[in-house]
Amino acid sequence: MPLTLASSPIITAALCVLFGVPVVLFLWFAADEDSAKRYLGWLGRYMLFIIPVYAAAIGVVGWLFRDPHTLMIGGVVAAFTLKPVYDLWRRRKRG
Repeated sequence: MPLTLASSPIITAALCVLFGVPVVLFLWFAADEDSAKRYLGWLGRYMLFIIPVYAAAIGVVGWLFRDPHTLMIGGVVAAFTLKPVYDLWRRRKRG
């Protein structure tokens, strides 16, 4: 039997963690940026940069397993979370 994304409960649990962690962290960061930065320590400073990379990793998992939905979700989330990174980069570059 070929390995698919839902072939075992372990893979299903891993996918829940893979998708759940960045969603919860991004929502927390979006709702209360100061609190997220304070509680996450050094990780909070880099949240805007970590989330697009993590979403791209989800897209790569979808590509490796040949699952178009995971690939699409990872790619779309990575694309949409790059805008705040770009805006921050532009602000720092100006000044």
